[in-house]
Amino acid sequence: MANEGQNKYTGFPIELLKAHEAVAPNNNTEQTANRLVEMIGGYLKTAVAVSDIVVGPTVTRYEFELPEGVAVKKIEALRDEIKDELAPMSYVRIEAPIYDKRTVGVEIPNPIRSIVGLREGLSSPKFVNHSSPLVFPVGKDTDGNIMLLDLTKMPHIFIAGQSGSGKSVFINAMIASIMYKASPDDARFIMIGERGIELSVFQGMPHMLFGETITHPDDALNALRWANDEMNRRYLAFNEYKCNNVAEYNRLQAESESGVKLPHIVIVIHELLHLARSKFRRAIEDKLASLVAMGRAAGIHIVISSLYASSDVIAGTIKANMTSRIAFRVPSSIDSRMILDVSGAETLIGSGDMLYYPIDVCVPVRVQGSYIAFKELQTIIGYIKKHNRSDYNEEAADSVFRAIIDASDSLIEEEDSLLPAVTELAIKLNNISSPVVQRRFSIGYARAARIIDRMEALGFIGPLIGYAKPRDVLITREQYKKFFGRDVQD
Repeated sequence: MANEGQNKYTGFPIELLKAHEAVAPNNNTEQTANRLVEMIGGYLKTAVAVSDIVVGPTVTRYEFELPEGVAVKKIEALRDEIKDELAPMSYVRIEAPIYDKRTVGVEIPNPIRSIVGLREGLSSPKFVNHSSPLVFPVGKDTDGNIMLLDLTKMPHIFIAGQSGSGKSVFINAMIASIMYKASPDDARFIMIGERGIELSVFQGMPHMLFGETITHPDDALNALRWANDEMNRRYLAFNEYKCNNVAEYNRLQAESESGVKLPHIVIVIHELLHLARSKFRRAIEDKLASLVAMGRAAGIHIVISSLYASSDVIAGTIKANMTSRIAFRVPSSIDSRMILDVSGAETLIGSGDMLYYPIDVCVPVRVQGSYIAFKELQTIIGYIKKHNRSDYNEEAADSVFRAIIDASDSLIEEEDSLLPAVTELAIKLNNISSPVVQRRFSIGYARAARIIDRMEALGFIGPLIGYAKPRDVLITREQYKKFFGRDVQD
């Protein structure tokens, strides 16, 4: 993609973001430490001592040195007892052992949490002195250190966690950080969001590759197809200039009077489940797999957020290449392992409390995420729009919004031929489930489950409300006739 815009970029002043004051440390840490010594020592039947107390923005970590011969993993069995005693209304996490130490950390939630504002991260020397245009202050770890995320090194990131845990705020803060540091000549966004609600605030931003947020799966497939074509075009250009990545190419272009800079392209997919349930799923997975495998050198980066990390939402070939991951609060240790390959996210508190697991660390790091209020986000977007001209790639927009999906594409799944009959059965029974579909139509579980998922995606039936329980039927006879062109046969 040739980026023609060479106008000077005016970023937003950091004063538009609120400065949050740190909350005073909890004054009963010694009392809590003594109680922990008593509980742990009694359980292990040996003396233990607190080696350090670290007060973070979200939790206070009590570190214990265990005697020789005592397995550090043994203390994990005490988690529920410690929770009931010291944090009955919250969660306790045990880090056994703490990375690079022979100590055990017991993390107790603070009665009052400190807000880690985005402004604090953007003004930190680590961020200011960083050379990457795609760097983002993730937040603060328990030791109070600002943690940075550099997409040029990641080069992709997978984010998962339950609703309300902080995914949307994280993505908003990341995009705002990139717009603060990088001009549209440095970075462009393609944003794909379910119904456009989450990312609609960014429409019309000069950093967008085209002015609109993508909301429909067919447009998303076209966008990913365009990104693959752009990746291949860039590799041909690299071959011509005898270089192997976008940074080297841009350096050579800067030395030429007629050189054209290639911006990094960040593709943000907010809630992958929306695409995973579409009839274009296989084609979308194919394009995503190609981008996450080969996009780094071409300067194309993928950011995916999802409620779930199961294989029916994100394919294993995609997740395997997204080695940098973030887990927000999840319901169970199984969900945590699906995201990070380790447990722990089930003990998080929520509201931006995360386990940050970039490609260059050995164990996940607990971080309280950078916070930006939606009103602050609206203010800085308004400022950027007012002080900068938008220069969109109209050719890319035509490829995305006005291209026709090739129905002969073998990767696009056709509607199951049994869909009308199964829907008709659901209307007659007033409920439906996969076992019923299996028995009535003599098909396997996998096909029956796909039909049920498709019916839910189309709004014909309600969501799953319990294991193996029938789904509620939402489609009426009139809607059935309008959709399938025939009446329900009684």
